[in-house]
Amino acid sequence: MLILAIESSCDETSVAILKIPNIKEKTISENFYENLNSTITVVNLISSQIDVHKEFGGVIPELGAREHAKNINKLFLLAIKKSATRLNLSELEIYQNLSKIIVTSQPGLVSALRVGIEFAKSLQFFLLQELGIKTELKMANHLKGHIISCFYQKEFLTDSKDFKQINATFKDPNFKIIFPHLHLLVSGGNTQLLLLKNPKDWEIIGQTLDDAAGETLDKSGRMLGLDYPGGIWLAKIAGLDNSNYFNFPIGMKNSQNLDFSYSGLKTAVRYFVQKQRLSNWSFEKKLSKEFLQKIILEQEKLKQLSLYNQFDFQKNIDFNKLSNLENIDKNLILELLETFENQENLILAGFVYQAACSVQFVVVAQLIQKFKKGIKKYDPKSIGISGGVSANLLLRQEVSKIFEQKIFIPNTKLTGDNAVMIGLSEILD
Repeated sequence: MLILAIESSCDETSVAILKIPNIKEKTISENFYENLNSTITVVNLISSQIDVHKEFGGVIPELGAREHAKNINKLFLLAIKKSATRLNLSELEIYQNLSKIIVTSQPGLVSALRVGIEFAKSLQFFLLQELGIKTELKMANHLKGHIISCFYQKEFLTDSKDFKQINATFKDPNFKIIFPHLHLLVSGGNTQLLLLKNPKDWEIIGQTLDDAAGETLDKSGRMLGLDYPGGIWLAKIAGLDNSNYFNFPIGMKNSQNLDFSYSGLKTAVRYFVQKQRLSNWSFEKKLSKEFLQKIILEQEKLKQLSLYNQFDFQKNIDFNKLSNLENIDKNLILELLETFENQENLILAGFVYQAACSVQFVVVAQLIQKFKKGIKKYDPKSIGISGGVSANLLLRQEVSKIFEQKIFIPNTKLTGDNAVMIGLSEILD
């Protein structure tokens, strides 16, 4: 049996076809993990709209809806074709085996969601009227999809000719008991801490009171002149450097509840960056991809210099007078000057690097603090993370340190918006 999943909640159009197991027993808590991981991802296709929205620095809903409308049928037809090849069936047989169509209905941009929903409804009508196939149509919650995605630990391939290597039943007796489960959902527009008693029974026990973690990373990246989306570039630049060079504030630090707040950080970054007086850059001035790639390439060297107390990229340092810089590797500075071509560019690179690290540190630090408090309060059997920010390497590293039992971290291919997670969220209902 096959299901078709459709995702169009924001700026990615995605279509997936999943092969679902023959589930005889549906004891949710005990068999959930095994049943979920017996599901095969046959095809997962995603059309990103980054290039469409980047010139505006954010998603424009009407443009997004038009892109969804332009691409959704193309992705669907390609998914049918690829599925037929991988399952060694005809395209007609793929249609005949579609038992469910699952589409995102909330939350998201209304105009974008409407494209996916209307396409799903039209397809269901076509299958019944033209082929006589009764296919169930189900509406899915986008956030539930993110949550469920962390439990899908199966080998995941988006495009492989050798389909057999993932076409096997998954069994792992060590994951029978995973509930209650404490979950951190962090995406561009959502920051929530949730408690799952079972896959169908979950409640929000903490959430952002203002800005989301992902939104803060994106907007801070924009302030620094990073390419769109800013949060992804900021994370690439900062890497695993867990330093708050500019002492940005950690919100809700002394609060005993499990809510989050990032408006203070965003404001602090804005004021701090606006007051900088760098000779070759100003607030929100776009930096070239070539320059950003150089910062990423020289990440470790910039980190080494940043960790010296005597070295401050904000100061107007004369690198030609290296004798005045104590305890600093002079060869390191010369190598960086060669990479960035001149002193002004090196100062700018160092500033952007330290700012990116500082923002990432504060965002992750608050997430981890609240996660720890939740673990202490609810004593879960397992914890997990999901959403676009769950791909952040520093967050993954820090989460792995705070819990000694089962930790569920999603495949990076499932952290962004995708149709696989939408299908997984409803197939066991």
